Amino acid sequence: MKRTSLILITILAAVSLLGACIPFATQPVQVVATAELPAEMVAKTVQAELTQISISTLVMELTKASVGGQASPVPPTATLVPPTATLEPPTATAQPPADTATALPPTNTVVPPTNTAQPPVNTAVPGRPQPTATRMSAAAMTQTMAAIPVVQITPIAGYKTPVPGSKTATPIAGYKSPTPNVTPISCFRAKLVSETIPDNTVFGVSTPFTKTWTIQNTGTCTWNSNYDWWYTSGDKMGGSGFTDLNATVPPGGTTTVSVNLVAPAAVGEYVGYYQLRSDTGQLFGWGGDSTGGFWVKIYVR
Repeated sequence: MKRTSLILITILAAVSLLGACIPFATQPVQVVATAELPAEMVAKTVQAELTQISISTLVMELTKASVGGQASPVPPTATLVPPTATLEPPTATAQPPADTATALPPTNTVVPPTNTAQPPVNTAVPGRPQPTATRMSAAAMTQTMAAIPVVQITPIAGYKTPVPGSKTATPIAGYKSPTPNVTPISCFRAKLVSETIPDNTVFGVSTPFTKTWTIQNTGTCTWNSNYDWWYTSGDKMGGSGFTDLNATVPPGGTTTVSVNLVAPAAVGEYVGYYQLRSDTGQLFGWGGDSTGGFWVKIYVR
């Protein structure tokens, strides 16, 4: 009986001691990330855990020492609550880096070109023989030049080399320039001096009239009586195909040619063209190339 009482007293003392330590052990432990835990708090936490373990071990030993079946072991009523450490996020604030770089002004440095001679590129084709430079002595070169044949140029008889700066070339003896067998155009040329029936004269239908031209010989050849006034194109208006000059006209002279015509029977505008025809059959007129024609132009109403 005394032994049982001693055990119960011991158990109560252990429970009391455990009750004194439990409030501290069950308090949550907060871990702040921005500062280190104090050494004192860490020591107290470790001491509380060790005390709780010791009491649990003591209760178990006392229970084993009691008489079997006489008393039931009293389990400890203290419950070890694990510490709840709460980590707070770090409060570190990123600071912008200090701009210590100093802007340097641009440097305009002109790099002079380098004129470095490049070695020749070997462009030899595989399998093809390449020429090799052979150095020739002065004696060999003289001998080679002497072996080259000299061509003798025989000048043309009577030909003289023109002197630089002279404008007159000496012709070759016996040479004659070919003379073209063509009559120059300037031989046949004429010019209108005056005329009757001006252009755009109005006639009634079927009205007869006479057109007269005064022509000057501006060429270099004399016109004879075999020259004709020749109709070439346009409206014939009842006139003849040609009219004889029946006169001799030297260069610079003039002659008169008249043609009898009849106004057409229909209302409208009518134009007829004429030229001179030489005794060789060449047509000519006025102008630089002697191809211009003469005409008669009327209106019929």
